[in-house]
Amino acid sequence: MGIQIEFAQSSQDEASLISMLSEKYDLRCLPRTFTAPSPVPSALSSFQFEKLVLFLHESEEIVLGHIAPVVGTAGEYHIFPRDNLCVEWNRSIISHDKLCHYGRCYLSDRKGRNAEGAKQIRQVMCDIGRFVKISSPKVSVLSPPVFVGKHLVDLIEKNTIRGVAYRGGPIMEICPNPSHAASGQEL
Repeated sequence: MGIQIEFAQSSQDEASLISMLSEKYDLRCLPRTFTAPSPVPSALSSFQFEKLVLFLHESEEIVLGHIAPVVGTAGEYHIFPRDNLCVEWNRSIISHDKLCHYGRCYLSDRKGRNAEGAKQIRQVMCDIGRFVKISSPKVSVLSPPVFVGKHLVDLIEKNTIRGVAYRGGPIMEICPNPSHAASGQEL
């Protein structure tokens, strides 16, 4: 198990989340898989990956010490085990057919050797969840909920984007987000 939040975001929604995180934390990221056994982490504000792992700069040495080959795939590496020091982030993707395929952030609750680092990245994950919930005016009807960012909602309402696809399936039904209305604030 662990902590997970699923969301559909436009590039503007994602930029707002990254801005909030960058103001509060010194975060680094790597693609989820990479071809060299010695990757160089980048700042969160400059990442270009669809699937990434996110970690605190102060945990970088420990995280990089967990590089392992991906089993069954020659020449591909990843961080394993992540020791509860990395948030997995799959970005929302707008496809050529004008559908948004939702993304997610996930933090494992697997016990690791760095309790303080795990506590800090857990706070990052909680901040991601809080920000996404409060800044998303719409949410999917299905459970678990997919939170739909403000700017993506605008694009859907203008028919620039057709909707949000639920795991590659049909367009999901969305409704007002009670967390957004209850917060009484715009982010």
